[in-house]
Amino acid sequence: MWTWTDGTPVNYLKWSKYQPNNAGKGEHCTQIISDPPEEITLIEKYWNDKSCITKMARFVCKRKQLSVLRRRNPRGLTKGIHIYFY
Repeated sequence: MWTWTDGTPVNYLKWSKYQPNNAGKGEHCTQIISDPPEEITLIEKYWNDKSCITKMARFVCKRKQLSVLRRRNPRGLTKGIHIYFY
């Protein structure tokens, strides 16, 4: 069972295909990946289980739901750290 760092259960999951797989029996943290990986501008972002000691560029945070909204990557954004709310 996946939980937030405050111990509450995760009630939304969006795993990538064949995930979580706990490769090496040590993947207990989650990161966001693009599918395919080289396409940062795709709308679909998925979760991948990863070792907690791995330095990650993207991560999942818990927050209150404001509204359900899906939108594409706003025009003009370049590679880097961006926040998308789903």
